[in-house]
Amino acid sequence: AKGRFKAILAGFVAAGYRVECRNLDAQWLGVPQVRHRLIFVGVRDDTTATPAFPRPRGPAITASEALRGVRNDPAELKMLLEAGTTSRAYRAWHLIKWGENQQRIIAKPGKMTGFSGQKVHPHRPAPTVPAFMKHVTVQGLMMWHERRRPTSAELRRWCGFPDDFRFAGGWEVATQQMGNSVPPPMMRAIAETIRDEVLATA
Repeated sequence: AKGRFKAILAGFVAAGYRVECRNLDAQWLGVPQVRHRLIFVGVRDDTTATPAFPRPRGPAITASEALRGVRNDPAELKMLLEAGTTSRAYRAWHLIKWGENQQRIIAKPGKMTGFSGQKVHPHRPAPTVPAFMKHVTVQGLMMWHERRRPTSAELRRWCGFPDDFRFAGGWEVATQQMGNSVPPPMMRAIAETIRDEVLATA
């Protein structure tokens, strides 16, 4: 990864750009989710502009705050509730505290179990939504108030997508795409910073 990072920077420099890179956390840019993304901002050497990055925008939004008024698809909700009831992957759900990882509950000393589901804490931003959430197993996130996975509507809220945004495919495809995404509010903050602070000085 370090070699790839250097190669990207070298490529920008060779193309005539001055580049800076920062690790930004989406929870401070209007996204109710802890999500780190490595962002490169570059300007051409023949300009007077300098790279700039967005500053934190207000207090973090909690997972429960983000879900106010959310409307879940009844069929999808039924599917996830049934999976939470019948799958052995959820056997320790009632023992897991808010924000805690299931691995600590069911693992034997010195042995990993392969189950690493995390129960979302309602009063903190949601943890990072992983791409492998498409599988209805314990790997991923679990709701704090019901024995199930988050619905696609709930994940849309945590990832900053509009309620009416539709992904091509069903629940599995939608959750995988959201897990691979860069949250829209985060990119808006970056774009606005480039517009107001970088292009204005070019």
